[in-house]
Amino acid sequence: MAEKINSSTEPKPGLTAQQWAWQFLRRNPEYLSAFEMLSTLSQKQFEQLKFLIARDQDSLLSEDFLDEKIIRTLDLRFFDSRREEMLDETGGETVGMYLDQISDSPSLDRNLLPKVSNKFRLDYYCLSQWINPIKFLDFDAQTAAKLWVYKPFLEFGLAKAPWLEHIEGVNLDSFENSKRSTRSKNFKKNPLMLRGADGTLFMRSPTIFGRDYKTPKLDISQVDVRIDLGMPLEFQIRQVKEQLVQHRKLLQSAGLLDKPLRQVDRNGIYQEYILILDRLNDGANPVSLTLELDDQVFEKVERWVKKDNSDAIPVKSIRNRAKPAARYEELTAPVRQKIVRALKLRDSGYKTLAFL
Repeated sequence: MAEKINSSTEPKPGLTAQQWAWQFLRRNPEYLSAFEMLSTLSQKQFEQLKFLIARDQDSLLSEDFLDEKIIRTLDLRFFDSRREEMLDETGGETVGMYLDQISDSPSLDRNLLPKVSNKFRLDYYCLSQWINPIKFLDFDAQTAAKLWVYKPFLEFGLAKAPWLEHIEGVNLDSFENSKRSTRSKNFKKNPLMLRGADGTLFMRSPTIFGRDYKTPKLDISQVDVRIDLGMPLEFQIRQVKEQLVQHRKLLQSAGLLDKPLRQVDRNGIYQEYILILDRLNDGANPVSLTLELDDQVFEKVERWVKKDNSDAIPVKSIRNRAKPAARYEELTAPVRQKIVRALKLRDSGYKTLAFL
C-alpha cells in the first residue's frame, strides 16, 4: 500500500467537523502504517489479534478463544513498541520464533507475550471500523458522522454478566441466590458472582472484591469518577461536571492541555492545514511553504558561490515586499506555527474534531 497522499485529493472547504477529522486521520502516518500491516493478515490472524487486544484489556471472555497455532504466525511488529529492541535481539520475526527462543512452555503466557501495540486498536483512533485511507478519500456528511465512536470508561461495582452461563467450568448451581430480605432491600453479597432475585447474573468489580485490582494509570487529560447509584444522580453529575470544568481550566492555564476546538474550519484554515501536510509529505520545508502561501514573500539571489571546478551555485534568501528588513525567522514564523497546528490535528486533534 502506498503511504503517500496525492495533493490533488485536497478536500474542498465547507466540510463538517467529522469530515475534516477523517481528512486529518487519513494522513496520520501511524494509522497509515497500522492499516498497511493489518491488510497483510488473513481473516483468522486478524481475529486472533483482536482476541489478544481483548485479553490485554481484560475483556476476553475465555482463553479458549485464543488459537496458539495462528498467534504464533503473527509478526512481532504488531506488539508493544516499547519492547521492539528486546524482540529484535532475539532475531525472531514471528511470535512463534520469539517464544521458542525465550521459553519452553507451550502455552501463550501473557507474561511472556508483549501487549499488542496501541496503534492496532480501533478505540485508539476513535473509529467504528478500519477504513482504507488510500481508497476512501472522503465521505458525505451523514456517513462521516457514523465513523467515530468514543465510550468513556465505566466500571460498575456490580456488572450484568449473562455470558457467565456460557463459560465452561462455571457452575451456576454454586451461585448463592440473592433474595431480598424481609427486613431490608439489600442483596446478600457473594464474594465474586451473584444471582439476582429475578435470576439475572452479575459479577462484582475487582474494586469490590479486591483481587487482581491495579490502580489505573491515567494520562494527564484523564479522570476517574465514582458515582453512587444508591444516591440521586443529578446532584452527583452536576458536582462532577463543575469539578471537571475547573480542573480542565487549571491544566490549560498550566500549559498542559490545549483548549478544546469550538469552531469548524474558521476562514478555511483547515484546508490550508491539509495543503501544508501534503506539501510536507512531498518534502516541503518552512521556506518553500512560505513562498507558496504568502504572496508578499519572494526569493532573492544574494550571491553566487563557486567551489573548485564546479559550476557556480546561487545563495538565496527570502524577502517580504511589505517588510524589506525582515529576515528568515520572522518571515517563516506564521508558517511554522501553522505546521505545528496541522501536525497536531493530524496526530491527535482530529479526535476532538470528530465529536464537535
